[in-house]
Formats: sequence, structure tokens, C-alpha cells
Amino acid sequence: MDEPLSQELLSLLGNDDFFTLVDTVGGQRFYVPSNFLQLLEKLAVSPEGATLLTNRYGGATLRIPLARDFIAATLKSRKYSNAEIAAHLRITESGVEKLFKRCKRQGADNPFIQNQLDLFV
Repeated sequence: MDEPLSQELLSLLGNDDFFTLVDTVGGQRFYVPSNFLQLLEKLAVSPEGATLLTNRYGGATLRIPLARDFIAATLKSRKYSNAEIAAHLRITESGVEKLFKRCKRQGADNPFIQNQLDLFV
């Protein structure tokens, strides 16, 4: 996950709200309302996360990244099996294994992935 928007959103929202955002509307264009209460009606993010999103992006439409590596790492840290992660991401189990291998290979060059690899230990 080295997309600038992914990094920016993760930095802004923190792990839990970023996970909620990408897990709910990842891969879609998403209109961020200017009113944080309207955003709370659309997403199950925290009130703090909704406030941060509306203050930064209110009135804009964002292309929310898929962030599959982040979702997979988060689910792995929650003790999901590869089969459960595959079902959640709608990919094959071998696809999950390939994703984790790719993350480990890229980890040295990507600080986000390196931080996420700690979740696998």
C-alpha cells in the first residue's frame, strides 16, 4: 500500500477508521459530505474520524483505495485464518498467500508494509 492517498488517509484517521473506510467503500468513488453527522450516517467511523475527514475532504469526491494488504494484515492480526481473509477479500487462499509474500518482499522498501508485518508475528 504505497499510494499517496492511502498513506494520507491512514495518517489522518489511524488504523481503525482507515480499516472501516477501505473495508466499506474501498475501490469506489466516495463523496465526503461537509457535515460530519452526514458522514457518520454513511460510514461507521468514529466521530473523531468523521470530523477529520470532513475537515480535510468535505465536499470532495475521493477514489478510496482498496488497500487489500492493509485489510489482510489487520484481519491476520485479529487471528483470521487465510481462508477467512480470502472470503473477506473475495480472493482465493493462494491469492492471500501471494499477497503476504509480496508484502514481505516489499517490506524493506515500504515503511507502511514493514509496520504491518509486525502484526504477523
